[in-house]
Amino acid sequence: MKGKKTDLAVLAVCAASLAGLVVVYGRLPENIPVHWNFRSEVDGWGPRWTIFLMGALPPAIFLMMKAAPRFDPRREAYVKHAKAYAILTAVLSMAFIPISWMVAIAGLGIALDIGILVRVVIGALFIAIGNYLGKLRPNYFIGVRTPWTLSDPEVWKKTHRRGAWVFVGMGACMLASLLVPHSAAGAALVLASIVGGVAYLFVYSYFEWKALRS
Repeated sequence: MKGKKTDLAVLAVCAASLAGLVVVYGRLPENIPVHWNFRSEVDGWGPRWTIFLMGALPPAIFLMMKAAPRFDPRREAYVKHAKAYAILTAVLSMAFIPISWMVAIAGLGIALDIGILVRVVIGALFIAIGNYLGKLRPNYFIGVRTPWTLSDPEVWKKTHRRGAWVFVGMGACMLASLLVPHSAAGAALVLASIVGGVAYLFVYSYFEWKALRS
């Protein structure tokens, strides 16, 4: 029952956000900013109906994550990590709501430092993922899915425990980049932390798999 209430709450927030965007739509110009560079300068524009695509993304992510367990051959994993998966479903779904509203507000001509705001949202998202990554059980849909984590439950367990710290670290780097928000150094820190973190977990899972067989 608690899970159903949480699902309804998430859908209600998504629906309210989308309804708000419908109201705002009529006040938007024909073209709105949809992309910014690391200096928070607009470098990409799109038609105003793009706002509906962004508004539809949160409920789409939610519905996809709710449906995924039915198609996963390892569906029993979702019973074991039900709480963590429910939290991640809510977090991943709603993380894009503030981003869609940033675009809408910018389209209305209200000045926002999009670069800073997006880094705050994504940084917080990474930290939230890190807090629950270690609780995920082997599956084909969510988590650090490499050939070695999927082939060995122990490798999965060790990689996800390590991955929890890596994601928290990536989130911390994202937030630390706010100290130099409009510089190439800040952008480099963000990029290096994400690419480095993902590459590290890929390599780590291989060496853990190899160590268990030596």
